[in-house]
Parts: sequence; structure tokens; C-alpha cells
Amino acid sequence: ARLEMTDVLSSIFDDVLVAVDGLDAIEKYKNNSNIDLIITDIKMPNINGIELIKEIRETDEEISIAVLSAYSEIDYFLETIQLGIDGYIIKPVNLKQFLKVLKSILKRIYIKKENETYKHKLEHIVEEEISKRKHQEKILFQQSKLAAMGEMIDAVAHQWKQPLNIMNMNTDMLEFDYEDGIINE
Repeated sequence: ARLEMTDVLSSIFDDVLVAVDGLDAIEKYKNNSNIDLIITDIKMPNINGIELIKEIRETDEEISIAVLSAYSEIDYFLETIQLGIDGYIIKPVNLKQFLKVLKSILKRIYIKKENETYKHKLEHIVEEEISKRKHQEKILFQQSKLAAMGEMIDAVAHQWKQPLNIMNMNTDMLEFDYEDGIINE
């Protein structure tokens, strides 16, 4: 059954990892960070499917998981649903039902990846806008400093011109007084 399922999955996906038991599945999961979907059976040697799902959910609550099992006991269904699986495929596998579950899961994976892509693009845009705003704030701050310096220079120049204006006025007054004959040479 594992080999047949591997053949079916290999015809759909480029990269299919196959584990011989629950322990092997955990090791392959830990050693491969780009796994998008896990399909597990309930009954497996060493660690059963439910324990495998629990172990994976401790580190990743988002990864898509489907259960492929001949067991139709309600307790298995409830426990796997509580663990957040994405689909349940009953053995013997009905190809139509299997593809329907797989299509639904793949659609969610695709949407999740698209959302992550848009999120990264949006984060990049936000970072660029923040950088631009900081640059503009820096320019405005520099302009503000220059404007304040200009006002200060105007005030200093006014203070310097004040005695010169008084001297100029006195000179003008002397000229008028001389012309009016109030003072002589």
C-alpha cells in the first residue's frame, strides 16, 4: 500500500519522502524544513500516526496533515480532528475521494504560501516607506536647523547694524546741521 501510494503521489508531486514507520517519519520531518504536507496512517510500527501528529504539532501547528487509515473508529476521528488534521482518507483508497481531499489541502497550502509571499512583499514595502519617512524627517530636521540658524544670523546682523545705523544717522544729522549753519567746519 505504501509503494502504491508513493507511485500515485510521485506522479503528482516532484519530491515525495517516504517513511517506513513513525520514528522514521519524525526523523525525516526534522531533517527537512521544506515539507508542505504529511500523509500518515494511524497504525504504524514504533510510533503510531496520532503520536506522530502530536510530535509534529508541538513544533508546527500550521503544517498540513492528512490521515490515511482503514480505522473508522470514532475515537481516532475525534482525536485527529482535535489535533488539527486537514483531511481524512479511508482505506481502501477511493481515488476520487483521495484527489478531492488532496485538492482541498493543496488549495489551502497554495493560499497560505501566497499570503506569506504577499506578507513579505508588504513588509518590504513598509520597511522602504519607513526608511523614506525617516530620510524625509532627517531632511526636515536639517531644514529646520538651517531656518533657525538663518533667523539667528538675521538677529545678529540686526544687532551689528544697529550701531552702524546710529552712526549713519548722526553723520546725516551733522550734514544737515552744517547745511543749516548750526555747526561750522
